[in-house]
Amino acid sequence: MKYVFLLLTFYLFNTTILSAQSDSTVLMEDSMIFINYEIMPKYKHGTNQDLMKDIYKKIKYPLIEKFVHVDERIVLTVEIDKFGKVDCPRIIWGDFPEIEKQLLDLIWDYEFEPGTMRGVPVKTQMNFPFRIKH
Repeated sequence: MKYVFLLLTFYLFNTTILSAQSDSTVLMEDSMIFINYEIMPKYKHGTNQDLMKDIYKKIKYPLIEKFVHVDERIVLTVEIDKFGKVDCPRIIWGDFPEIEKQLLDLIWDYEFEPGTMRGVPVKTQMNFPFRIKH
């Protein structure tokens, strides 16, 4: 009888903890940023390569840089919210402040189809590598 009581108590205790954990996971998913997701965000007006081409066309080189050889890599990271809007863009690699500022200003104008996890739109993070050669 003692063992039955212990098993029953153990079962009820674990069931309560597991149900509380699954509820908190659902609540946490709103504030989480997914890096691994089932379907990645996609530029609404074409492919992500079209987005990169469009941004390259809009970059304006500073006057001094037109006369100096430049070969620079810049990596822009962007969070895409569950509605497809750009959130929190930042440069994670690069040393070209004039171009970096332009990239940060330009990316706000673009909209995406949000990434999904288990069929539900989620906040995701994307990296865009740029190579500036001039």
